[in-house]
Amino acid sequence: MPAKPKTVDWAAVEADYRAGIKTLREIGKAAGVSHTAIALQAQKENWTRDLKSRIRAKAQEKLQRAVLPVTRLTEVTEAQVVEANATVQATITLEHRRDVKKARKIVWALMAELQAYCDFRDENVNFPVRVAASHKLADALAKLVTLERTVAGIEDTQSDESIVVSALKRMNERAAAERLLADGTV
Repeated sequence: MPAKPKTVDWAAVEADYRAGIKTLREIGKAAGVSHTAIALQAQKENWTRDLKSRIRAKAQEKLQRAVLPVTRLTEVTEAQVVEANATVQATITLEHRRDVKKARKIVWALMAELQAYCDFRDENVNFPVRVAASHKLADALAKLVTLERTVAGIEDTQSDESIVVSALKRMNERAAAERLLADGTV
């Protein structure tokens, strides 16, 4: 006996689609339909993903109500709104700075560990593994430098990041050359 076709709640799918928050794959997974089917249905019925800005504005309003201890939002002065939201943003920024600083320490500790393997030519960790690890650490550090500059409000991200990435690439190349020399292949 053929399987009974699944009924899709297209009204719910449309609401999620128009909200613009979830990806098509997320919506499809919840509704039991493919992301392609959703895209086709949206095109067929001219759905637009136009509610994101309204949702963001409503979330901002709720945030203001949560951080301002007043009963009616109309009684709030502009200075109070600015102060409350600046406090929230400053708190989040400080948390992000701490997170990035912790992550940077971890990356540098891992780099030091990898450097120790390279310095002592530890044969327990083979060369391709060390090279792959150094590439991943360089990528992680480059991302952390960008994040650190973003949370610090520094606009020009290219100069310091490129310096760090270049230095790490040189370190990787030097380690590779030293390994080849040690193995007698050069």
